[in-house]
Amino acid sequence: MEEKTYKEGASSLNNKVHDYDQCWEKGTIRVINCRSCGFKHLDPIPTDQEIAEFYQRDYYKKTFPFNYDQVNDEYINAKTESISNNQKYSDILQKVNELIRPLHNQTSKRMLDIGCGNDLLSKFFQIKGWESYAVEPSFSASQMLQKFGVPVYNSFIDEKLSLPIKDVSFVNLQHVLEHVRTPNEVLKKIGSSMHSGAILRVLVPNDFSEIQLAYKEFYNEEMHWIQYPDHINYFTFSDLSELLSRTGFRVVYKTATFPVDFLLLHGINYYRDEEDRKKVQPFISNFQNSFIKTGRKELLDQFHESLAELGFGRSIVIFAQKE
Repeated sequence: MEEKTYKEGASSLNNKVHDYDQCWEKGTIRVINCRSCGFKHLDPIPTDQEIAEFYQRDYYKKTFPFNYDQVNDEYINAKTESISNNQKYSDILQKVNELIRPLHNQTSKRMLDIGCGNDLLSKFFQIKGWESYAVEPSFSASQMLQKFGVPVYNSFIDEKLSLPIKDVSFVNLQHVLEHVRTPNEVLKKIGSSMHSGAILRVLVPNDFSEIQLAYKEFYNEEMHWIQYPDHINYFTFSDLSELLSRTGFRVVYKTATFPVDFLLLHGINYYRDEEDRKKVQPFISNFQNSFIKTGRKELLDQFHESLAELGFGRSIVIFAQKE
């Protein structure tokens, strides 16, 4: 598939002129480094109808297949017990408690998980005494969350959605901003439901990173991370930090997920080779468990934080405070 890189230009999308200083083409797909928006995004941006049709047709069945028929009482009881001791969830709660400013000198405990799919962070917070809610566009995933006792609003998060709860203390926004047509408006909408001092956790892919671009240029590879039409937006650490600042948030903590892209630079091409793909998860698990199970988790956390300072890591993780 032929790829091209250009510089400088302007595009008119959604009745707005988008000035850009660089763009990339992957076949018929085009991504611009938009100076008007402050981050990279598809050009043109897919319409609401195109996005809705894609998600209804392909996304939930192919990208995140899950057997919802297995969610019976036995499954729910076993899963509830296991997530009570989930280390990842516990780390998120600990960081929120560390960063949050109380509402009216009282500790408010109301959280909202947006676009969570069948992830059960909201249930974990509920177990820990929080009032939990979720916004989830998949009907099947929404039904599952409701079976776990989490109130769910079965809807896409966009500029038109009126969020049903206010004075929220913590919002989790994991793998959402790359999918929405207007990230700035979505963040403003989310901020309007949060009290001053509340915490927003955002996780997005770290795409067009220096690691990915080095891989593309050194191996003369294509930009596999461009996913059309579901990934509309592409962020770096600086792009996301500036977007949060412009929409009423102050970045208070940054970290990253494991820099799996390093394997690409080593020649382990998990994009193209199925056998290489099978090596990825064991590599990550063994690397991280070697620290965790030997009492060095704090050092592992510092490693991920250092990656964030360099702009490395497969995913960006930012905690921001509502101003």
